[in-house]
Amino acid sequence: MKQFYQHLKTFRHNQNGAAVTEFGFAAPIFIVLALGICDIAHGLYVKAILDGTVQKIGREAALQSGAANIAANGAFENQLRQAVNQIAPGATVVPTYQSFFSYNDVQRIEVLNDTNSNGSCDAGETFIDENNDQVRGGVGQQGVGGPQDIVLVNVNVEFSRLFPIFSLIGGNNRTAYTARTVFKNQPWASQATANSSVVRPCDPDATIPDSGDL
Repeated sequence: MKQFYQHLKTFRHNQNGAAVTEFGFAAPIFIVLALGICDIAHGLYVKAILDGTVQKIGREAALQSGAANIAANGAFENQLRQAVNQIAPGATVVPTYQSFFSYNDVQRIEVLNDTNSNGSCDAGETFIDENNDQVRGGVGQQGVGGPQDIVLVNVNVEFSRLFPIFSLIGGNNRTAYTARTVFKNQPWASQATANSSVVRPCDPDATIPDSGDL
């Protein structure tokens, strides 16, 4: 029995292998933190590449030949996909284009006759449809416009995270970023006049007296 207690005492004071045990507890935490940092850095790198590419191509698109490429064969999308997929394989790139008559129109919303002052386009109210799309919203036209028009480009990119950290905690392993740029087309010809505006009812089934174009 005495010998047993001596062995027990020796075992209690023996620290051989303690570092391995401590490392086993600490290592998963540090590994997850390291992967998380790498994943965030990768996402920021994708965002930086996306922003830089959008700005670069936006400057090229302002030229007559650039606008033609966007409208004709999707050169803008091809350059974006090539740049993004080099660092985020399998990413989906979806650009949208809107053209405006002036810079002041980029964030402007069509005027609403808001009789109840609630900010919504309700039945019985009317709005001025400046882009003739029959829906109250921004005043932009779809597409890259013509000479001297202002063009707003929004690019949405969705890609898989570098490491599946978020999926381990029930999150989505896909993430998305948005980049935008605004440029003015070069004056290779005279700018077309702004579209005629039409007063429309907020209720699509309603009718109003024909007041003609504004």
